Amino acid sequence: MRMHKDRLQDCHCRRGPIAEDRRMSRDLLAPWDILSSRSLFEDQWLRLRSDDVRLPDGTVLSPYHTVDVSDSANIVALTQRNTILLVEQYRHPIQQVQLEIPAGSVSSGESPEAAARRELVEETGFGGGVWKSLGTLHPFASRLSCVVHCFLACGVAQESAPQLDRGEVLKVHERPWAEFTNELKSGVFILPEATQLAAIFLALHRAGC
Repeated sequence: MRMHKDRLQDCHCRRGPIAEDRRMSRDLLAPWDILSSRSLFEDQWLRLRSDDVRLPDGTVLSPYHTVDVSDSANIVALTQRNTILLVEQYRHPIQQVQLEIPAGSVSSGESPEAAARRELVEETGFGGGVWKSLGTLHPFASRLSCVVHCFLACGVAQESAPQLDRGEVLKVHERPWAEFTNELKSGVFILPEATQLAAIFLALHRAGC
């Protein structure tokens, strides 16, 4: 019995440093102080920002680069026939043709849902339906400041021809929703864009039509 009590006392003694370490960890995870900030490059598409920052432990990082780009919206769009709308297009940074869900930038002063509805019509010609927010994602939080808003649109119908911007070349596809998700789960088909794959996951697990 004495040995059992000693072990309990030992455990009690060890709790203090652990709790203190946790408090210290929370303090060290406080926001960084921005000592200075400057723009290295800026155009209508993005801004490369260079900050000098001081961490809570006093460490100074100089420079710390951040890329500011517009927020965007991803749309998991299911038609009245229970098919998912996909768009095929060439992506120059990776020099590949990809099959994706409709997506696009949120314009200044525009709500994320309004941007999502606009992008769906522009890329596919489909609109209407019942819309649900699936939440937001940070695609690359260590470098990009933007947010990706994800939506599920159920029961959309074709309203017009696609209204593509200059430089956009898209091919619209429809795939049966059940077939598409089964191929994703089995690994037969992989949606290569990470935040779009996350949007599909959210649609499967957070909401239904």
